[in-house]
Amino acid sequence: MSHGATDTRWGVVLPVVAVGIVTALMVGKMPPSLPSLRDELGLDLVTAGWVASAFNLCAALLGVAAGIAADRAGPIRAMTVGLALVAAGGALGALSMGPATLIASRLIEGLGFVAAVVAAPGVLIASAAVRDRNLVLGLWSAYLPAGAAVALLATPLLLEAIGWRGVWVIGALLAGTGALAVRSLKAQAPAASGAPRRFDDVRAALTLPGPWLYAACFLVYSVQFFAVMTWIPTFLIESQGFGLAAAATAGALVVLANVGGTLAGTAAMHRGAPRWSLLIGAYVPMMACAWAIFDPAAPDVMRVPAAVVLSLVGGLLPAASLAGAPQHARRPQEAATCSGVVVQGANTGSLLGAPIMAVTVDALHGWGDAWWMLSAFGCVGIVLAMVLRVVERRRFA
Repeated sequence: MSHGATDTRWGVVLPVVAVGIVTALMVGKMPPSLPSLRDELGLDLVTAGWVASAFNLCAALLGVAAGIAADRAGPIRAMTVGLALVAAGGALGALSMGPATLIASRLIEGLGFVAAVVAAPGVLIASAAVRDRNLVLGLWSAYLPAGAAVALLATPLLLEAIGWRGVWVIGALLAGTGALAVRSLKAQAPAASGAPRRFDDVRAALTLPGPWLYAACFLVYSVQFFAVMTWIPTFLIESQGFGLAAAATAGALVVLANVGGTLAGTAAMHRGAPRWSLLIGAYVPMMACAWAIFDPAAPDVMRVPAAVVLSLVGGLLPAASLAGAPQHARRPQEAATCSGVVVQGANTGSLLGAPIMAVTVDALHGWGDAWWMLSAFGCVGIVLAMVLRVVERRRFA
């Protein structure tokens, strides 16, 4: 796909990346807020789990459908509607008096999130010069870890000052402001014309192998990353004697390190590094780090640094996947469909990561052998990356 602006329209690109970060705040606000939500609304552990996972469930189930809808509606309109839904979901959540309303609000937020993030690459591709496309899409790939890390670090402070309802109100206001900002870009953003409307066009976009391979690679990575991100505080408390505050801080550092990896991946792609090499460059050290985190034979002093390094090198993969998948589209108007495939894969992995790790630890009677599970997924990822290498050589030859 060679379409794009002659000169990169940074006045469009940077606000789109900024509103992506705003949507990711809704991911990171939940983990620190769960204790307050459970106390005030009387949620048991299972219900709290549904509240936490409802957001990702939408993206895991509806990523492809949202991408098709965004391509038909046009990316600016889809982003605007998505951000408005995030704002509406946040406002409903702030008014919740029970678990049903709160879960519904998270489903609305999740639906808005997936609509906004699958549409964004279409705007970015149309606004980027060909020479800057890897740079622009790589910057976009940092939206999720950046927003989630900011929320993980800021939410505990906000909870003390304004409570969880105040956190939800702030999120809703930011999303509403983002919707207005994106709508104002309509005059500057290149027009989206010729969107695929026939079933044959959609089917042709969905049969492209590249996006599905990126989705599979992202799913494998998400299982590894979210397993570690979710359980590292618990592991440190149960097996390393960490206090709650120290474990939570370590968890936030792990997420924050992922931003550095995505930016490093962006820089590498801008300099011409093949995307498949970034995938393998993520999987191999992640496997080594998994051993250093969990194996009893590893020195205890290595465990937190290894988790940070796992997240750092892992950030290469979202950069490559979120930048690579939409470039397989035959025309810019199919970018959201291709991105939706990847978003669905990523969120399926994020849903599965924590429970797969929990089942593994339970089956193996402890944390010591958990690294085998992470390494097995890494091996699958390396095979997928090598297949992707062949596909991309043919596609972009």
